[in-house]
Amino acid sequence: LQAEIKEKAILLELPNYPAQLEREEKVVSLVYTYWKLQQSSNPSPKQSHVKQAVLSIPLTEPVKQTVFTEVKNESLVEEPTDEPSDNFENHKVSSMKKIAGMKFQLLNFKDKWFDFFGSPQTNFFCVVHGMSGEGKTNFSIQFAKYLAENFGNVLYISGEEGFAPTFQQKIKALGADTIPRLYAADIRTGQEILTEIDNKYHFIVIDSVNNMDIDPDMMKAIRHKFRKSGIIAICQSTKDGKIRGSYQIVHDSDMAVKVSNGIAITTKNRFKEKHQEFNVFEVYGKPKLSVVKKLSSTNHNDDLIFKNTI
Repeated sequence: LQAEIKEKAILLELPNYPAQLEREEKVVSLVYTYWKLQQSSNPSPKQSHVKQAVLSIPLTEPVKQTVFTEVKNESLVEEPTDEPSDNFENHKVSSMKKIAGMKFQLLNFKDKWFDFFGSPQTNFFCVVHGMSGEGKTNFSIQFAKYLAENFGNVLYISGEEGFAPTFQQKIKALGADTIPRLYAADIRTGQEILTEIDNKYHFIVIDSVNNMDIDPDMMKAIRHKFRKSGIIAICQSTKDGKIRGSYQIVHDSDMAVKVSNGIAITTKNRFKEKHQEFNVFEVYGKPKLSVVKKLSSTNHNDDLIFKNTI
């Protein structure tokens, strides 16, 4: 009970930090750290130091108490003591009516890509997985090419192959070498993504999560840094078809695509019904060259401008 009261008291500090980053660093992260420490029966000296730091946070107001009133049917009715009875909204809570009226920026996918994915949000998170040689890189390059042609700047991080002849052959075979706004990076670790890549790409493809030692926590950090960008993460699969490593990455995704024997199938999709199929190795004609208006890029991910959204 004391731990719960302390955590609630820390959260009351949120209004004192108007910037979201400050709220996360100075309040939310400390509450999470404190909660984690409660799970450990034998904290290390370092953990004890962190716990003491959390406990020393000054409080600006007392924890509000909740009063429960018993009624005739013996159920309990919660009555907040310090808030108006008709005011239940704050910066985290909104009415269903208000949510229904919100406007979201969606990517206006067309033809086979709409049939496969629907209309995702601009900052979607897609996981592509499959065994070696089944076509997951081929599919991902085609997806990256489509995004660059129609929506914005795309960075393909070739962490598994690097700038090898095999990667070069795939680029040429798929016509990706003729597309403006499509870039590649020879990055080998998740940490390098966080330190070496600027916030100026609308979409980022990571090939692959396993080779770059990106666990679910690292992926959350990458998604937080590029929180306005769409991210496609490629994962390896085991011989029995299961994703290699933690399944948490699929659980956190908006869309999941399994590639097997040249056929991509959506196994999860928040924007359209799943089990849609895409033939990865079908023959494509030469891409039509067109003049594409260059989008302005900035070093701030919050300023990204997407084309063809709805």
